[in-house]
This record gives sequence, C-alpha cells and structure tokens, in this order.
Amino acid sequence: MSDQIRLTGMDIDLSDRRLVSWRLLGAVLAVEVLLTIFINLVLFRSAWAATTVFGPVRAATGGLVTATLLVSLLNVAVVVAGPLILVGGLRWKDLGLDRSELPVAIGVTIGLWAAL
Repeated sequence: MSDQIRLTGMDIDLSDRRLVSWRLLGAVLAVEVLLTIFINLVLFRSAWAATTVFGPVRAATGGLVTATLLVSLLNVAVVVAGPLILVGGLRWKDLGLDRSELPVAIGVTIGLWAAL
C-alpha cells in the first residue's frame, strides 16, 4: 500500500508525518473531556469570570472577542500545544498547519471576517 492518498486533482503526501501512541491520544481525549466539563459547568456559570474576564474583553473589543472564543483559545493551548506538541513531539505540520499555506489562511480568515 502506498503512503500517498489519491484524491481527484490533488496528491497528499503523508510520508513525513510523525506517529503518536494510542496512550497519548487517550490522554489527549481525557484532557479534552475534563476541560470541556470544567468550561461548561464551572467557567461559563461563574459570575466572577463573566464580570472579571469575559465582560471587559467583550466590551473592549466591541463584541468581537467573546467568551466562546477565549475558552476555545484556552482549549487549543491546553489540548494541542500541551500533550500533542510538547509531550508527543509533534510538529505543527503534523497537525495540518503548514507555513507555506499561511498567506492563504490569513487571506481566507480576513475575507470571512469582512463578509461577516
């Protein structure tokens, strides 16, 4: 079997990707579940977080940065950067983030924000 996946009109080369153990993936899933429970049952219900963190940031950005965006950034930092990159030794490229595609990603993001 080839290391390349064949799709109509494009080739995807997966030969330089690193492998991750099942234990690490299980740990990432457990961290994700626990963090999601904490965010939804504790953080979003906390009056302190709403008035001290989420409210001022939302007001300062005119509603552009909301509580959901802030906790999503926390989620990415804790789940992706923590276990997968630091512990698992994965590169950003292994997660589908490639520097050569950054200008296109920035353009698409700006275009979507402008359209919204």
